[in-house]
Amino acid sequence: MKTILLVEDEVFFQKTISDILTHNGFSIQVVSSWMDFTHTYFSMKEPPDIILFDINLGGTVGGDKLLSTFRKNQEFLGKGSKTKLVLVSSLEEDELRNKALLCRADGYIAKSSLTQLGENNFVNKVRSYLS
Repeated sequence: MKTILLVEDEVFFQKTISDILTHNGFSIQVVSSWMDFTHTYFSMKEPPDIILFDINLGGTVGGDKLLSTFRKNQEFLGKGSKTKLVLVSSLEEDELRNKALLCRADGYIAKSSLTQLGENNFVNKVRSYLS
């Protein structure tokens, strides 16, 4: 079973994404801030297969900054070097793509894919980053 760590501060999206991914056979942990992320990640026995970072986290550190910092330290720490790092956001696709490139994400998923294109599209995008 593939493991996902979701960094998302909005309860609606926490529940929606978690329910969809759990229903499709993924194991998922949800955190709502960079502090929760740090604590949860380093307490995991095995690194997750993929981390989904919401860009607009409440507080001082956004998901793109958190991903960028994590990416820089990923090689240094050794743990989780195979973990895929993906941005998730309600931003327009062009802006989301640019942010993903800037922070060295493995990819991005627009939250609009949850509603406009259906949950299968969202799940297929997650699966594509894991293959």
